[in-house]
Parts: sequence; structure tokens; C-alpha cells
Amino acid sequence: MEGLKQPKGENLPEYVRSESLVKQFEQSEKYEYGSTTIEAFDIQAEKLKTETPVFFGTGWSASRGVYEASILGIADRGRRVLSMFAPHGIDTDHDFGKGDKTYATAELRKAAAMLRTLEEKGVEQLDIVAHSESALWTLIIAAMHPEKIRNIVLIDPAGLIDEDTTARLAVSFCKDIVQGALNKEKLPRPKIERSVQPGSGTDLFGALRNMAGAPMRSLKEVLAMRDADIREMLEDLKKQGKHIAVVQGARDAIFPMERMQRIVNTKQVDGFYSVYGAHNEINSNPEAYITVIDHALDALEKLSNKDKNSSE
Repeated sequence: MEGLKQPKGENLPEYVRSESLVKQFEQSEKYEYGSTTIEAFDIQAEKLKTETPVFFGTGWSASRGVYEASILGIADRGRRVLSMFAPHGIDTDHDFGKGDKTYATAELRKAAAMLRTLEEKGVEQLDIVAHSESALWTLIIAAMHPEKIRNIVLIDPAGLIDEDTTARLAVSFCKDIVQGALNKEKLPRPKIERSVQPGSGTDLFGALRNMAGAPMRSLKEVLAMRDADIREMLEDLKKQGKHIAVVQGARDAIFPMERMQRIVNTKQVDGFYSVYGAHNEINSNPEAYITVIDHALDALEKLSNKDKNSSE
């Protein structure tokens, strides 16, 4: 779409694990809220190319640490990256999220955790990078607090394939996990050093523990994804001057790209990138996604600066 061009991926650099960033990842902070806990990550490159930090939202039932390579890789491109581990969000006040819009309670819990993380870190404005389900709860914060959000990059997002069924979504998630672990598609999977290998026993056990630890909340999150339609939210944010891009895996079976492309248009997004990969390929082959995400953030920042200059 106009203003954004697809980066060439023939000679992508290999992912290199930065030990200085790994140490920052390991030095997470924990915040207690009632009976719930947030584990917050704050990773910052030694040399920043932008003062605006990024909040990285992780997908449904993700095990702790499986997104490490993606988070560190984005930071290594010259950014400060915030993220959190709170599988089912945190306890919220009864009035949180109440207003003209109706949001799923399961997603409000996660939105509340994100907001608390930003408050603890004293962050006034940031960009969003959100994978899968996290598109729903990060956009809630963007809608509730537009002054805090500048640009948004959604990766394989929920809420953009029109009507869905619980059965199809549940089967697709299970199928993606199994196929991802076995790599039946024979996609390129570089062996890189990280704390949790995607598809490993540690990864699968962590995901199952998140689901089994709160089965009703896990189910409500799946139902929220099934029922979600974020097109109106995106249009509203675009009208407010936010710039938005989608990065979509061409082999995503959970939120198929062909269904998404039928309904997404320039009223909702500034750019649409495709990457050859499955739904969780961002973890299996992070460099391919890091390159596109970083490029999208740079392109959206240029659009924001253009808007700012034209208004002065």
C-alpha cells in the first residue's frame, strides 16, 4: 500500500543473540496486583535510533521466553522494547474498560496488565508490536488511551478474518502447534541460541500449563478471538492520526491471509506485508519477521513525522 514498501528478503542477516540484551531480559521485574502478577521486561539497545519505545504483545497461551529472540532482535535494531508475561492478565476494577465500547472481559484483564506495566515504567508514548491475540488487548489500550500510542504493527492478528467458529479456531491452534513442532512444511528454521526453543518440551509444557492453570479464562480468550472484529477500532485509530501496518504469515492456518486480504483495506491500515511462514513463525524464524517489523516501524515513523511537519 502507498507509503510502505516490502523489504527484500533474499539476503536477510542471521539472528545473532546479544549477551548484553539477554542479561536485560533475565533481569525482569515483577509487580503484584491482587492475586495476580505481571513479569515485565525492559530491553534497550546501547544506541537508540528512536526515542519512542516499543511495547511487544505476545500471543495466546505463549510460554515464558518463547518470544525472547523476537524481542531481543527488535531491540538490537536500535530500540527500547517493553513486554510482559501475564498469561491471563491481572485482576481489574469493576469499572475498568466500561464506557461506550464493549470489550471482552478476558481481553480487558490483559489490557489492564499492559497499562499497569506502562505506568510502572513511566512511559508516556510508544509504538505497539502485537502478535496474534495480543492485537485485541493492545488495541483496547490504544482506543482507551490514544495519547499513549503512536504507531501500530500487528503480526498475524486476531480480529481480521470476519466470522469464525470455536471449533475451527481451536483445531487450527492445535494443528499449528503440532505442525510447527514437526515443521511438516519444511520451512527454514535456523538453529539459534535462546532460553526456550519453539516446539520444545519446555515450550509446549509452558503453553499447556498456562491453559490448564486457568481453563475457563483460556476458553474465554479463545471465544474473544472467535468473536473479535477489530476493523472499526483500526478505522477509528487511523482517523485519529495513528499509522498501522499488518505483517501476515502466508502459511498462517489460524488467521488465513487470504481471508484477511478480502476484508482489510486502506481505511484500516497503511501497509500490508506478507512473510512466508506459519502463525508462530515469528518464534521459529525470528529474523525474517524482525527485519519486516523493523522496516514497518521505520516506515510508519516517517509517515508520523510527515504528518507532524505538515501540521506545523
